[in-house]
Amino acid sequence: MWKNSKTYLDSKEDLTRLILNGLDVQTQDVYSYTFEDVEFPSKSDYYYLDFLKDILDNYRIVQGLKDIRCFPSFTGKTKKIADLYDHDNVVFRTVFSGNPDMFLDHTISESTRGSRTLSNIGFKDNIDQKTFIKCVGKIEELQKKLNPPPDIRYRGFILVDYLYNNINDVAFMNLEDNIISRIPFVPISKNLDKPYSMNYSRSQTLDCFNNVILPTYKEVAWSQMSLIAEDVIPSLHVLAKYPSLGKPKTVNVVEHLRFLYENLRENEEWKKNWSEIFKHNVYEVYNWLEEECLNDEDLNLTEHIHQHDPLFLNFNKDRDPFKSENWVSVKELVLNSEPSEEKYVNTSLAKYPTMLKRAGAREVKRPNIEIQVRLHDQPSINKIKALDSLFDPNFSFNDATFIIKGERIKASRYMLAISSSIIVNDVEYVGDVEPDSMRVLLRYLYGQNIDDAIKRYRDTSPEISYVRNRNSYFYEEVIEDDDDDDENPREVSRDIFERYKDLLKLSNNYNLGHLKELMEMRLSRSVTRLNVGQIKNLAETNDANQLKNYCDQFILENDEL
Repeated sequence: MWKNSKTYLDSKEDLTRLILNGLDVQTQDVYSYTFEDVEFPSKSDYYYLDFLKDILDNYRIVQGLKDIRCFPSFTGKTKKIADLYDHDNVVFRTVFSGNPDMFLDHTISESTRGSRTLSNIGFKDNIDQKTFIKCVGKIEELQKKLNPPPDIRYRGFILVDYLYNNINDVAFMNLEDNIISRIPFVPISKNLDKPYSMNYSRSQTLDCFNNVILPTYKEVAWSQMSLIAEDVIPSLHVLAKYPSLGKPKTVNVVEHLRFLYENLRENEEWKKNWSEIFKHNVYEVYNWLEEECLNDEDLNLTEHIHQHDPLFLNFNKDRDPFKSENWVSVKELVLNSEPSEEKYVNTSLAKYPTMLKRAGAREVKRPNIEIQVRLHDQPSINKIKALDSLFDPNFSFNDATFIIKGERIKASRYMLAISSSIIVNDVEYVGDVEPDSMRVLLRYLYGQNIDDAIKRYRDTSPEISYVRNRNSYFYEEVIEDDDDDDENPREVSRDIFERYKDLLKLSNNYNLGHLKELMEMRLSRSVTRLNVGQIKNLAETNDANQLKNYCDQFILENDEL
């Protein structure tokens, strides 16, 4: 190992140095000695290891050893430091298992552990992008062998697991475009369940990220890509950083659709037993393409689908997905067409309009012209005209007459019969109510709102605000000019009060239950200590039991006031 046995290293001890100088022995510093007199062996031994450990604390010497085959591997064979890995690193230990010449001798690695002495000159004791690529390259090399090692899947698993756990490292930036994604080291499912197993089989154990799909996308690309193994499905935080990981490309999905049409459509077992799954696969492809087109306005399917490719399942002949007559090209499709027209798009396929248009299908376009329609409320017009006619004394359908205080009020017995089942004589005498109260009743029976009907016969009085006043159904008057109006404001409220009384009497006479209850409720809101007796008598006379009970309770609760 030593070139010149008469040359000695400069001693650190003074006495030794004096003796050697006295003997006229040539001295030499460690650096010169290492590179001028030491012959580095091809295989190390115990003494060489001791020598190497002693000189590795000299920075200058270490730098000089960088390109020399002087570092021992596990077998003792010396190699350049850049060709050796740290056996204590679980990834390196797993990937390069069975290759002891790949690892630096434990004695040397332990003597420098904790410092950057050897890693600074190329020792691979940590994983960076370069060493990770070396690892996946080794996996690829092993898989190409005629007899790959039995644990090759586990080796790939270790690499994928490390990648996921360190996904935010600089080493894995831009993973989709990184060479790492193109090297096969990802464990895959070698077989699928029926019916997919009939057409899916993978001889290899590992595949690359660019050629694997997540289970989510199985139905849209299983014939073109490998299904990633369940134990290496990326977690949500990995997919959040790289959302396209395990997602097929458009070309893969279109080619899978082509496979369904050209291969499975002719498969007798699929025809016999798996018709629904076949159809489900087709529609899953259409769903995927539709979503991609919606999310990417630049996606042009004509780059992948020729205008004459019959890749679209359009059920016009029957519901058989295996019949060639039900498969058409985009040239045979016109969106928004009618069933009786040529090139009609069946409703099952019309759910994917964006996909079809991006593939080149045409569509019937509606002119952007708005037809103007004037506002017209025919029911209201009919109602107004009907009311006006029914109160016209010369209207031919008015065949009954109510005589009240000398006034003759014409009415239609037909309208009264269908609205309230009231049967009246040709001439009906009505007493103890005002004529206008009968007119209000008739308008109500003819379909007008009761308050609108009451308001109709207040036109000659001061303007009335038809709002509730403190939960009371007395109506407030709004007098426009106090100087020109001599009517007592309370008379207005009294007028409404009298109208309610008349309507209570009429509703009792003609058995109009709803109107009777409504008048009971409104009259109850107007009960005071002064009129409670009067209203109670009115209630008793007209069998208004709810109103009578209200008056009795009012008297009871206010007896001591």
